Amino acid sequence: MKNNNMLARLLLSASLCLASTVVSAALIQDNLVDNLYLSSGGQSSGKFNLNGLDYDYAKITFSFIDDTYLLDNNMPNDIGDNDSSTHERFYQNDMSGSSRRFEGWELIRYGQQNILETAGVNIGNISSGTSSSHYMNLHAVDFHTHYQPGSEWLMPVDCFDSNCADGYRMDHFYEAEGYTGTFTFETFLPKSLIDSSTINGFLNFDVNALSGDFYLASATLETLASVPEPQVLALFLLGLLGMGVGRSKPKFGS
Repeated sequence: MKNNNMLARLLLSASLCLASTVVSAALIQDNLVDNLYLSSGGQSSGKFNLNGLDYDYAKITFSFIDDTYLLDNNMPNDIGDNDSSTHERFYQNDMSGSSRRFEGWELIRYGQQNILETAGVNIGNISSGTSSSHYMNLHAVDFHTHYQPGSEWLMPVDCFDSNCADGYRMDHFYEAEGYTGTFTFETFLPKSLIDSSTINGFLNFDVNALSGDFYLASATLETLASVPEPQVLALFLLGLLGMGVGRSKPKFGS
């Protein structure tokens, strides 16, 4: 019974090893700046440096973000093409106080974002595809509080030119709805296919804005290597051999 339990545990361990034959090797960043802006119809090219890397296949991920999701705490901006059917943003504010003490809040909402942002990706002419933003109902994008002068969005008040010696507080609310947020393109490629496309160890790629404008937040290539299955099987057989030796030991004092 004891040997049977040991055999069951060994079989379970071996099955887990065989099911977990993939390990992460390295994460490679592209050569482009993060949050690269792509206007509608715009295109940019980059590359991954794969020199000296040993792997079996790679996971390549491109992450995009709508321009309404990147904001400056001191001024939110839809800095690129206008993708709202209203062509204006909703704004509310409540300001109160004096030059020595100020409290207030501002709310800016980007509504009816009706252009479906779509990114096109081509990786070394061996893999290509598209990814698009999703429709999102009205939701909060950001909220933050300032405790120092000079942090107004749209409404200047006297306090911003003073020291506000007795206190200052400004709450900022930022909302959006429509086609916005983040979206991702991801693919897995074998090393043999990647090698057929690399130039001097570099894998080139192109990204373009097929519809709307947005940012390429990041592009990464994660190399993955498979654990050789014969090694796992060898360990399994050695374990069985050890069990056989243990079973053949004579019992003393029986």
